[in-house]
Parts: sequence; C-alpha cells; structure tokens
Amino acid sequence: MPILVSAQINIKGIVSDQKSHAPIIGAVVYFQELQRGCVSNENGYYEFKDMPIGKYIVQVKSIGYETIIQTIYTKDAAALDFKMKETIFEIHEIVTTGIGRSTELKLSPVSIKSVDKDFLNLQTNSNLIDALKTVPGISQISSGVAISKPVIRGLGYNRILTLVDGIRQEGQQWGDEHGIEIDEFGVERVEIVKGPGSLVYGSDGLAGVINFISPSTISNGGSEINYNANYQTNNQLFSNSISSAGTKNDFSWNLIATDKFAKDYKNAADGSVYNSGFEEEDYAAMLGINKRWGYSRLSISNFDQKVGLVEGERDSIGGFIKNTLNRINLPFQRITHQKITSSTFIALANSSINIDLALQNNKRREYAEPIVPELFFNLTTFTYHAKFNFQNKRNWDMSTGISGMVQSNSNQGVAFLIPDYLQNDLGLYFISEKFVKPNLLFSLGFRADYRKLNTQKLLLNENGKVDPIDSLNYFVKFNSFTKNSFNFSAAAGLSYQYSDKLNFKLNLSRGFRTPNASELSSNGIHEGSFRYELGNENLKSEFNHQLDFALDYHSEHIKIEWSPFVNLINNYIYSEKLKSASGGDSLLDLKDPAPAFKFVQSNAFLFGSEIFIDVHPHPIDWLHIENSFSFVNAVNLKATDSTKYLPFIPAPHYRIDIRGQKKTVGSYFKNAFVKISLDYYSTQSRFFSAYGTETATPSYVLIGAGIGADLNNATKGKGVFKLLLSVENLTDEVYQNHLSRLKYAPVNPLTGRQGVFNMGRNFSLKLIYKLSD
Repeated sequence: MPILVSAQINIKGIVSDQKSHAPIIGAVVYFQELQRGCVSNENGYYEFKDMPIGKYIVQVKSIGYETIIQTIYTKDAAALDFKMKETIFEIHEIVTTGIGRSTELKLSPVSIKSVDKDFLNLQTNSNLIDALKTVPGISQISSGVAISKPVIRGLGYNRILTLVDGIRQEGQQWGDEHGIEIDEFGVERVEIVKGPGSLVYGSDGLAGVINFISPSTISNGGSEINYNANYQTNNQLFSNSISSAGTKNDFSWNLIATDKFAKDYKNAADGSVYNSGFEEEDYAAMLGINKRWGYSRLSISNFDQKVGLVEGERDSIGGFIKNTLNRINLPFQRITHQKITSSTFIALANSSINIDLALQNNKRREYAEPIVPELFFNLTTFTYHAKFNFQNKRNWDMSTGISGMVQSNSNQGVAFLIPDYLQNDLGLYFISEKFVKPNLLFSLGFRADYRKLNTQKLLLNENGKVDPIDSLNYFVKFNSFTKNSFNFSAAAGLSYQYSDKLNFKLNLSRGFRTPNASELSSNGIHEGSFRYELGNENLKSEFNHQLDFALDYHSEHIKIEWSPFVNLINNYIYSEKLKSASGGDSLLDLKDPAPAFKFVQSNAFLFGSEIFIDVHPHPIDWLHIENSFSFVNAVNLKATDSTKYLPFIPAPHYRIDIRGQKKTVGSYFKNAFVKISLDYYSTQSRFFSAYGTETATPSYVLIGAGIGADLNNATKGKGVFKLLLSVENLTDEVYQNHLSRLKYAPVNPLTGRQGVFNMGRNFSLKLIYKLSD
C-alpha cells in the first residue's frame, strides 16, 4: 500500500547554450505533473526546493532553443544541468490530454495536436474556436462571428468533448447556436485529440477532445501583470483583458477580467449583417498551494455573453428587416456559465493521485420578446474524476480511475424544446504503457460506462402554457421515460522512434456516444436554428472504430507531419428534414412555420488525412514556408444517392503561410515577423442533398497578412510589450463557408441568392503587455 512521501530533496543546476556554453537567462524549467516551475537567473542557475521523490517529466524552454524534455527520478537528480541547442522548429512538447500521464507528444500513440499562446496571438479571431480554424483537421460550425462550435475531422456537437484543464465543460453542446463558454484570454495552450477520447472521459468524446489549458503557475517568489487588447475594423470588435498572477511562499494566484463587444459585421454582398453583434464579460480567479505532498487548486469563473441571433429575413429590395437599431436586437440569447473547480495532486511513494471536482451552472435564455425568455435552459452539472498513477515491477506505467457526472436540466421559459431531465454517468478505466524496446512504446486501455437518463412528463393547455387551473384540455408535450445505457471503450497503440528525426505512430481505438436528451425527446421550435426539432426515443448509442497512423519527420530545414485515418461509426445520429404529403416542408407549428427535422440513425464511414510541411530553406535562416492540407470524406452506408453523404462535412482545405522572422531588428525590436497567408477552400459537392437539407458550396480563396514585434525598451527588461497587426480576407471576397448555418437563412429577393455571407475584409490590431517581477 503506497504511503505519502515525506522525504524531500532539492534540485538545482545550470541552463546553458550547447555551443557557446554561455548561461541562458530566463529559461523556464517546469515539472508539468507537479505544477512547479522556475526561471533561470543571469547565471543560468535554477533551483527547486522540497521536491517529492518520484518519476516525473521535466521540460526546459527558451525562445530560439529546442525544448528539452527529460524523464527523471528526482532522488537521483540533485544536480541537473541542461545544455540547450538552437533550433528553428519546436519539436518537443509535453501533452496531458487523453492519456494516462503527462508524456512527450512524439511518444504518445494518440493523435494529439498542441498549439500555444504564440499561435493563438497570431490569429485574427472573434471567438476561441475561431482561433483554431487554421489547425489541420479542425473546422467550425458557425452562426455568425460570436458563435462557433468545433469540428474534428468532420464530426462535431456532442461528439467532441470540451475540457478546461482536464475538466469537462458542460453547457448545451447539442444546440446549433450554442458556442463555447470559455474566456479566450484565460487560455495559454490548447491540446486537441483527433479521435475517440472516450477512454479517459467517457461519452461524448467519440470524435475527439479539445482541452483548453490555463496559464502555468508562476515560479515561487515571482508575479506578473498581463494586459491584452484587440480592435477589429470590420465589426468594430473591441476586447480587453487584464490579469494578475504570482506565487509567494508556496501560495499561488491568478485573477483575470475580460470585456468584449462588437457591432454587426459586414460583407460586400449583404452590407451590414443585422443583429450579428455581441457583448461578453468574463471573470475568473484561481488560488493554489504547492507543498511537499503535491498541490491543490481552487478556481471559480463566470462567463456572461449576450448575442444577437441572425435570422436573415429581408424586405422586397433585399434589405434586412430591422426591429430596432441597438447593438443587439431581437431575437437574441444570453448565456451565463458559472463554475467552481478543485484540482488536487498527491505524491506517493512511486505513485500519485489526481482528484478533480467541478460544479457548474449554465443558463441559456433565448428571447423573441424583450423581457421574458422564450426558451430558458437551466443546466447544473457536478463532475468528478479520481485517478491513481503507479508503476509495477515490470516497468509498466499504469493509471486507473473513476469518473462521472450528475446533471439536471430544467425549463424556465414560456416555450419548451426539450423536457426537464436528470442524468447520471459513471465510468471506470485502466490505461497502461511500456517501452518494450528503448525506441518502441506500447499502450493499452479499457473503459466501461453506465448512463441513466430520466426525463419528466410535461402537459400543456391548448395555448401551449403550463396552467394547473385548466386541467381539462391538456396535451402531452413530452412523455416521461427512463433510458439506461452500458458502453465500453478500448484503445491499443504503438509509437516507434525510428531515429532522432523520424517517428511513427499507430493507434486503434473504440469510442462511443450515448444519445443526448435533445436527440431523444426534443419537440418544438428552436429559435435561431431555422427549424422545428423532433427527437426519437428509439435511438441507440453510437460507437466507432478508428484507425490512426502518423508520421513525423524533422530535420534542420524541414518538418513533416502526416496523419491519415479511417473511422467506422455504427448508429450514427443525424437530423433529417421531414416532408409533407404534398412534397413541401413539413410544418408542425403554423404560428411559427419552420421546417421540421427529426433525428434518425444509420452507419457511417469517414476517411481522410492531414499533412503539414514547414520548410526553412538554407541559408535563409529567417524564412518559414508552412503548407497544410486536410480533407475528410464521409458517407452514409445505408443511403440513397441524395442521402449518400453525411451533413456538415467541411470542404478540403489548403493553406500556405509564408513568414519571415528575426530575433532582433535594430535596437528597438525583437521577435519581429512579417507574414502572408492564403487559404483555399475547395468546392464542397459531397453534401446531404435530400429534402433540401444542404446545398453545394463553391470554392473560394482568402488572403491574409500580418506584421508584429516586441518593443525592446518598453518594459525596461521586466516584461514584454508586443504589437500585432493583421488582416483577414484582404481582397474582400464574398463567400459562404460550407459549415456556416447562416448559409440557409432566407433567400434575398433582390439577388436570388440564399443565406447570409461570411465576414468581409477585417483588420486586427493586438496589444500585449506583460510586466514581470
């Protein structure tokens, strides 16, 4: 039986340049699992005190140098020096998502893509998911500029799990116009699992996992203040965020406040898109403690967003029908999300325990009238996750855990789309991995899950109201039912390091997803989604088998990543438009005539690939030429010609980004860059054409550019002052993305073209200021 570690040691050393042996100032030495880090001083010296004894991964990072990742036994590492090599490419990263323990990215058999704060800062985006749109294999289903839902390899909604620091983010993920309730300025890194993430997290990870990771803990004795501002010209978006973080006497904190607002966006076809503005206010606080036994963090956050819902209705001359002229008009939605989380790590003798708890409440109100919300979903979720990490005598690294959630949803509006429900999830899992050879890692995992869903019966009077006085003329809006589901997940993978430059991965996984309350029992108009939704109580759980292969190659002047996949999904759930007897749209609510859609099932097959090539031609040390291409083909295996392809599958996407960068430019600038990019989205002719559900989308090209640098003397050596200027859609291209829901808004009677178009030319100016102590 493991016991709590009492013996502690100190670790210290020098970080220096491999060639010149000169000390490296400001190198970050960080133990991910322990959430402990420090920065090397002017002599390259660093020191950790009171470290627990055990096996941990240490990461050493410094700008312009190749990151060092090393697994150490702390009891044997009292003196630990690091010699860093200059590099152009970042080839070493630690990841934590979808696996048992922290591991080096290139060694994980799971297909994971990691992007950092520098990548996010370079994007011209209006929301957090929008910032990931250039990652190969990642797309977004959008409803204007404020609402985006992630898509991984053609799959989205409840097939993708969203995490914050490894903890499930539970909003109303099933809804078309329901975005992600996360402050973009509170994210330091994003890890994306491409493929089933059910092994660690349970249902809803069938397509993958996106983990938004908060800033790392500041080294003991240090503190910093950060200010971020962004202005965008197209919709006059303005956002600013300020944060304070630090660690004193083993106590750490991080406080952040953010404010964002935007007016209607514009394009050359529609002019100003009526009611596409939004407002957002976010607050968060973290308090933590690091001691010899491990660490504990307590976090609270509040997300508050008000978003106009674009309906696209027009008058006879093609102008939008406008009710009022405020920043946000009817219809609109207001989303609030409050969350409190606790994360604890306990170091034991040659093992450790992680415990994560979270209580969150999501309120989503959709207004058709100014005061009383038409739809009002009140969702409360308690999640728990406990994991035990250990190593046996045969050097298998193993993790076993239990996770689950209790979730309740209640209707508090005057209209009803889904019933009140109570849901309980429980899962047990086991993951193990071992180096069977020094360069060959084998991993294996299994998980079993149980879900119980109870929905409540709802009776309404002839006016569609809940009125207990009039009990004679009631009709059943929702029937009560109980649905029990048992499922399992499994994965087996290999990671083979052929050489220092070439690495191969192969992973076979089985995931699952149980139908959500909306798919099983919805019955009503969904404001802003242009449809009447009907659930299906007979739906079965989806499950899939996915095979992933990956090739990673890097040399001094080129980096190549190739990731093909195949994915077979049984019982794939999708919505299908219903037709009336006359062949027109089926209208189930004559007061608000919207086409009716019902959830149905079939089997599906998806295959595709992503390739990324970064060329750094010699001897032009300052030039990068990045190329990426991604595509996915998705077919319904039980379909006719018009239903052959799955709905909402992204078009093939090619991107080239040419970037020049210099460490120093004169005496005033450092880390300077200039770039130009081109995105080509191919024609999407493979679409779900039955019943007019989808239409083809023509190809288009978007050109972007950017320039930026750090100002050398702005902080007098105590921080960073960065300016970034960029432009998207430089040529003001008129286009519709295939995954834009506004593509199916009403026809413009003047032009005869259906829907609302995406954003036109947009300049962005970002200011980033960090003052360190």
